[in-house]
Amino acid sequence: MKLLLVDDEFVALKALKKRVDWVKYGFSEVFTAQDGASARELLAQHHVDLVLCDIEMPGENGLELVEFIKQTYPKTSCIMVTCHADFEYTRRALKSRVIDYILKPIDYEELDSILLKFIEEHEQNENKEVLQKVVEQTQQSKGMSEVVQAANRIEVVKQYIEDHIREKIYVEDLAKLIYVNDQHLMRIFKKSTGQSVTEYI
Repeated sequence: MKLLLVDDEFVALKALKKRVDWVKYGFSEVFTAQDGASARELLAQHHVDLVLCDIEMPGENGLELVEFIKQTYPKTSCIMVTCHADFEYTRRALKSRVIDYILKPIDYEELDSILLKFIEEHEQNENKEVLQKVVEQTQQSKGMSEVVQAANRIEVVKQYIEDHIREKIYVEDLAKLIYVNDQHLMRIFKKSTGQSVTEYI
């Protein structure tokens, strides 16, 4: 995943980038921008998954930037950062569908909770997209009557395992991915592949 930090205060921007272990949250690249124009350039050049954006900036403020992001890059999530607990800011931020809103000075334990929530929702959305792609491909090649067959579900599971092989993978999570219980998954996986789920991993 890729992250963009936006704040016109260089010291605050540098501190936020260094203070947090972004790799722990799954971010392979962290970009920084000190104004809306620079942020827009980076967004155009890279597929950014999450933006942490200060509200009070000269020129285009953070709320205006986030409104642009939601219109142009609807899959990019945003977290707002501000020094002021202002209701109008909160109302506009929520209207822009930001995932959360945090006050300066940043409480890093609170930020940790927000980031963990983002990761959970991001992974759920990714899983849904993988399943949807497999279903669409199956519909195109074999027709609607075979979409729900076990073989297709096994392909979803195998693809998920390949994509997350460096992480801890639990049978319960794989079962939830295809909307069955873990015992049923283990039975159809063994029947389809000749291996148990753990052997395959």
